[in-house]
Amino acid sequence: MGQFYIAADTHIKHSMINWVGYCFLMGVLLFSGSLYLLSITGIRWLGMVTPLGGILLLSGWLLLVVLARKHARLRLKAD
Repeated sequence: MGQFYIAADTHIKHSMINWVGYCFLMGVLLFSGSLYLLSITGIRWLGMVTPLGGILLLSGWLLLVVLARKHARLRLKAD
């Protein structure tokens, strides 16, 4: 029965890991990119975009922790 539970949860894990990747990618682009462009161009409103990138980076880490805990819990149930 444990194998079925893990197999049924596989799609959820892949979907969550995709969200982790999207959060990291967009977070790095917005956070680092806005700071880089701000320093080169001097366009001050780019500084308002930087916290959004930080929030996305933190969200990516949080999702990764949730996914790792869920995976560890499923491994314990399977054993």
